[in-house]
Amino acid sequence: MVACGLLLAAASAVLADDHAQARFRGTGKADPIRIENVRRSDGPAVGQSSVTFDLAWDHSWRATWTESAERTGGKKPLQLES
Repeated sequence: MVACGLLLAAASAVLADDHAQARFRGTGKADPIRIENVRRSDGPAVGQSSVTFDLAWDHSWRATWTESAERTGGKKPLQLES
């Protein structure tokens, strides 16, 4: 009987992982991380360089939005991206 309860609890946990709320609850596990399009370029001074790359992982998203100048205290709207 205890084994059946454990199996049902495990099955419920798996089903819960399919829902967005369950995915973002903070399991502490890192999803597979992908690093692509790695580029190196010389910097403005001798001995300096920069490296740029695309970083992605499962259950990530990209969002862009504009905040008004009144909200940010600036002179013009601020373009933001996460």
